[in-house]
Amino acid sequence: INVSILDGWWDEAFENRVGFAIGAGESYASDEISDAIESQALYDLFERRLLPEFYDRDQAGLPRKWIARMKACIRHLTPEFSTNRMVADYARQYYGVAFTNGSRLRQNGLEQGRALASQIRRYRQHWHQVHVITLNAPVGAAVPVRSHIPVRATVQLGELRPEEVSVELYYGEVTSMGDLVNGRPVPMTLDSSVDRTAEGAWTFVGEVDASGSGRCGFTVRVMPRDERLVGTLIPGLITWHKGDITGGQGRKRENSATREVVTTS
Repeated sequence: INVSILDGWWDEAFENRVGFAIGAGESYASDEISDAIESQALYDLFERRLLPEFYDRDQAGLPRKWIARMKACIRHLTPEFSTNRMVADYARQYYGVAFTNGSRLRQNGLEQGRALASQIRRYRQHWHQVHVITLNAPVGAAVPVRSHIPVRATVQLGELRPEEVSVELYYGEVTSMGDLVNGRPVPMTLDSSVDRTAEGAWTFVGEVDASGSGRCGFTVRVMPRDERLVGTLIPGLITWHKGDITGGQGRKRENSATREVVTTS
């Protein structure tokens, strides 16, 4: 039975039936502060939960709650958090994909590999021109749950073409500190009915699905798009919206380009 701070695999695996968490994933200014707080939390955990549960015996002298926790660990953690599962995931999601892609790039005397290298050079040459000019979302500070929020973004691509980039809405929960967490990307599509407002400027449209209640936020990002790329990113080549968001009354976080709204049930 694992007892730990919420870090690494335990942050992903933890739930009350399979173990114990020290704290709630907080961060501290120094190791000395975290050691003092987390050691006290561990002592408190032993005193209030671990030891009482372990020594709570039935008439047969067995700690039934503790045994149930042990069985839950075996049943729920062993299949997911094992070296076999880890290696299988790496092989299926990464190594196999990389091998297949590498084989394709090597064909015909590295024809596709040379073409991809040329395309990456093109991205690096022109990416400084890429930015989100305007972001428009006609929405108030509060919207009903299950609302669909239309979003329009005008993006300056410079020498790049719309088919060379992926423009995405990125939305998720907003913390009390204004951070966007548990974000989900939604592809935006080119609005071909709109004439370009300037050379190299294109309009993209998308929709935020306000499926849950609470504070949520959204912004727009631009990334390279090429089917020959493994993954979605080229290091250093991602552009986020940095300006004001127009067309509604949602709150714009200070020093942020994230529109925050409150969804109500």
